[in-house]
Amino acid sequence: MNRLNDLNLHKCVIFSLNLGSFDGYFIFKGLLELPEVNIDKINSIIDDLHRFISIDIAWKDTKLIFKDSLRIFPISLQELCNIFEVEGKLHPYNPKFNKISLFENTELLEQFILYSKQDSICLLKALIKAQDIYIKEHQVDIATIWSTSTLSFKIFRLKFLDINIPTLTKKLDNIIRLAYLGGSTDYYLKYGENLKHYDVNSLYPKAMCNQMPMEYLGESLGNEVKLENVFGFAEAKITAPDNIEIPLLPFKMDNETLHLLGSWIGIYFTEELKTVAKYGYKVKLIKVYNFSKADIFTNYIKYFYNIKKNCSWTIKINC
Repeated sequence: MNRLNDLNLHKCVIFSLNLGSFDGYFIFKGLLELPEVNIDKINSIIDDLHRFISIDIAWKDTKLIFKDSLRIFPISLQELCNIFEVEGKLHPYNPKFNKISLFENTELLEQFILYSKQDSICLLKALIKAQDIYIKEHQVDIATIWSTSTLSFKIFRLKFLDINIPTLTKKLDNIIRLAYLGGSTDYYLKYGENLKHYDVNSLYPKAMCNQMPMEYLGESLGNEVKLENVFGFAEAKITAPDNIEIPLLPFKMDNETLHLLGSWIGIYFTEELKTVAKYGYKVKLIKVYNFSKADIFTNYIKYFYNIKKNCSWTIKINC
């Protein structure tokens, strides 16, 4: 810490390979042992699984911010070094490093110290290479982001978002969020022979290329419009077909996502209702929240999909 302070840095971002589940606990404890530091001077962001996202402290004249490189690049250190074409680990991990007897074996302890130093060196080299690429290609400083998602979002806003997205009122936002149900996941006990397995390539990005709701245009009563003529979100009475074996439309109840039979009332994206109507669902509109359409993500998706399609991890990351 004294060496960092001697550098006369006003702000210093320090990346750890596994801050969330390992290093963060030792760093937090170490910061508490600094002179004139108590727990009120240390700030941390922790996720729902009680893992550190970041730790920061204002110490003397320096702001220290610890972040987790694993949240930005969720792969092993060796894979990270391979991708960015820098020297990785020189020796494999020795399980004896885990034993307390390590500190009684001078030669083994020296090996552990060298191993740990090399981990830090190759992580630094990989992140410097990544920093060069993201600044050159996207004008994004990776020291300013926290995760893969914040990196993606920042690139999207800086380089691909060319329209202003309107802000919803709190009331309307709360209504529309009732239609956010997440992906549907089920498992079945089935038997089959001569089966074939299919995987859809980049299904979520493909869906993002569809028209998105943009500007709120007002409400319509269900008896004033037809489903095929509206775009936005709708409160509707849904009736599932009697002969359907696997229900398609989800419904959230008591914080659980269910796929119902029978009839119920819910709020859904109109395009989802149009899709299930093709499979026999009856949709009676009660109220429609109308929106204009906009193509927001297509250029963004195509840009990165072409990089993914034309590159492999074994060749240059910026090919």
